[in-house]
Amino acid sequence: SSPMKGATKRGKPDSGEKYSASRDLDHTNPAVQQGITDWMNEVLRPAGFVGWRYDFVKGFDGKYVGQYNRDTFAEFSVGEYWPTEGFNASCPDTWGGTIKGWVHKTEEGGSRSRAFDFALKGIMNTVFGFGDSSNPTAANIANKNYGLLANQASLMRSSAKDAVTFVDNHDTGSTQKHWFLDPADVGTAYAFILTHPGFPCVAWQHYFTAAESDHAGDTQYIGGVTVPGTSKKYKDHIDYLMKLRKDNGIEYDSNLEVLKAANSVYAAKITGTKGELVVVIGAEGVYAPSGDGYDNKHAVYGGTNFTIWHKGEDGTYGAGTPV
Repeated sequence: SSPMKGATKRGKPDSGEKYSASRDLDHTNPAVQQGITDWMNEVLRPAGFVGWRYDFVKGFDGKYVGQYNRDTFAEFSVGEYWPTEGFNASCPDTWGGTIKGWVHKTEEGGSRSRAFDFALKGIMNTVFGFGDSSNPTAANIANKNYGLLANQASLMRSSAKDAVTFVDNHDTGSTQKHWFLDPADVGTAYAFILTHPGFPCVAWQHYFTAAESDHAGDTQYIGGVTVPGTSKKYKDHIDYLMKLRKDNGIEYDSNLEVLKAANSVYAAKITGTKGELVVVIGAEGVYAPSGDGYDNKHAVYGGTNFTIWHKGEDGTYGAGTPV
């Protein structure tokens, strides 16, 4: 039957990018805004949720995320802003600036949100190499330009309080494999993000085994696989790095000092509330820290393309004892 003359079910024009796989909500409509807030407060919060992860936030104006955070008293908020245009390592701030702009828009709505650091993801994919669904078995891709890890385009470097860092997620990695980091360097990438400022995330498939996840035979689960250059499985590797982070009091806003940024190596000093680390990503032997707490001291941990020193501690890595 024909619709009533003059009737329409359309809201106002989209306040963001279109998403062909799903219908839009009209976030400009006060009734829609109230409905979303009521659902979050009356259904999600009683279920135990106190923070939000917003999907495809390009689809509507960021100020509404800030409004929903404000009206639901969000304790944590992160938005998935994956810029549409391809990442350009020659101009990484094209992505970085866009994501930072969205973060500032959320603040206009009342309560600032953090964002997944896709600029850092692009940087890491450039440095370590990557594959996608057209090349799902990509491995052993040549690394390049480690100094790019120091670039201010990432949230981690320029606004760590807003940075939710990650190696891969359900879109970039897992079974979808849209834009995954070279598997040979996943362990190195975790040595990087888990020792640095920001809010680092660990991908489920990198931490657990297929058996633990009730997915026998699924090769995406690498928790029981050995990290290159170490004797640790990925789960133990990640556990060790998380403990190192906590033991040294490294937090989202800890001080980061880049010591060297070159094609062959990246080195940084991270000072937490209870200790200090020097982390070197890149070719082994190119850089080692010196000075008080580092002279005549061996690293505490290392593997292929990464080495970590703990100020004041004489570790066993490089001293003939595997770790």
